Amino acid sequence: MTMFNWGPTDPSGPIPFNKERWDAVLTSLEVNFAIDEDGDRFGDWESMRLWFLVAGDKNDLMAMRSMWDIRPPIEAYDYMVEAINSWNRDHFWPKAIVTRGEQHLGIFGDLVIDIETGVTDDFLRQQVRCMIGMSDQLYTYLAELFPSRRTGSTPASRRVTPQLGARRRTRPRPAGRHRSAAPAASRAVRCRQLARSR
Repeated sequence: MTMFNWGPTDPSGPIPFNKERWDAVLTSLEVNFAIDEDGDRFGDWESMRLWFLVAGDKNDLMAMRSMWDIRPPIEAYDYMVEAINSWNRDHFWPKAIVTRGEQHLGIFGDLVIDIETGVTDDFLRQQVRCMIGMSDQLYTYLAELFPSRRTGSTPASRRVTPQLGARRRTRPRPAGRHRSAAPAASRAVRCRQLARSR
């Protein structure tokens, strides 16, 4: 007799996760999204592009990755690293990342959750709301620290997109860009409270 059972035990419980699960969740939240050549869902907001992903050998990781629509110059790398370290120190999510290209920096935010035992649509909706709101807060924070460089920065290339360890070539556009990244007021407050690490 084992002490722990790590697998799902209730057949009527949350169903396994896959890429198609995103469709109903995003539609119910009125998120305009498109599907790329790899089957990944993504949407555009004023300050970012956000991907809704499935990862892991058994589709057991729910992942969302945002990309800032501004690409700071390569000379700002040390400054951006310091700013992002401060964000990661003070917030549990999204975990911010800076990558260095030939001339510009890429700024990303990640949220990854192990969902091996299944996940409900309500849970997914809550994670989407929080990821949208907190990613927007991340990029607003960076823009406020980086005002003198923002106008001289290059909009992020829509042809270079991270997918948990890979770079993609091309991405179609969603039906429309969302003007606001803020979730409902009460949920936004809760997301900010939960995201802060102290």
